[in-house]
Amino acid sequence: LGGGGSVLAVPALVYVAGQAPKEAVTTSLVIVGATALVGMVSHLRAGNVRVGPGVAFGAAGVGGALIGSALNHLVDENVLLLGFAALMLLAAWRMGVNRSPADDPEHVESRTDGGSSDGGSPGPGGGVALAAPPRRRVDAGTVVRVLAAGSVVGLVTGFFGVGGGFVIVPALVLALKFDMAEAIGGGGIGAAIDVYHVWWEPDLANQIARAGRMGAILAHHICDWLVPTGDLLNDRGMMGDGVIDLPAFRAMIEAAGFHGAQEVEIFSDHWWSRPGDEVLATCVERFRTVC
Repeated sequence: LGGGGSVLAVPALVYVAGQAPKEAVTTSLVIVGATALVGMVSHLRAGNVRVGPGVAFGAAGVGGALIGSALNHLVDENVLLLGFAALMLLAAWRMGVNRSPADDPEHVESRTDGGSSDGGSPGPGGGVALAAPPRRRVDAGTVVRVLAAGSVVGLVTGFFGVGGGFVIVPALVLALKFDMAEAIGGGGIGAAIDVYHVWWEPDLANQIARAGRMGAILAHHICDWLVPTGDLLNDRGMMGDGVIDLPAFRAMIEAAGFHGAQEVEIFSDHWWSRPGDEVLATCVERFRTVC
């Protein structure tokens, strides 16, 4: 699911295992701590963990966690669960308001030629040459942001019993300006790369390459982006009917080390209205010819 830890553990411990909310918070932190430690080992060996910021982030979170834990004991259990639900809704809202290429028609046209963007340069056969990861400089502002974000995450973790990728990854990306590949390395989650959602991303080649190096690519979803698009949710195109350079996309992902299945995922009122046999036959034919 790309998440887990306490986000799933707290509700499961309360509603399935029958624990009280405050007991579930404590139990979930033990579960998350153990699994995160095990998951970090492989990333550390691969050199994908920024140890300095991570240690500072964790150290800053200790104080916040102690305060959050103390506040937890002062709050009614029903209020605690309502606050937990509100936090999850806030995270869902934040994910739902991500930018879309439909907001920038010129950007859609600029990526219809199968060429590259800021994330890489043209490669053989119209593909993309993967860029090297950017070097980052640590300054006083970075240190302050690390300490502040760590304290806030610690407070939330101690109060609600949630942490891991659910809170830490957004904090690393939004507050500390880590890119998503770096955040995954520290948060212990992986990515399902859906062409519909990321084909227009300027730093796409670099992000795919870095996620591949840390073994964080878990799936590859394919469809196409129609121009014009009638509905952002239910007007995805059949492969070959839109503007996404699917062969170049596949080449980037395979060069990054992922050789799993390409999963066809088409939310489309048009294709849902067609006979199932016709849809499957078209999927197979398009996969063989344009992917």
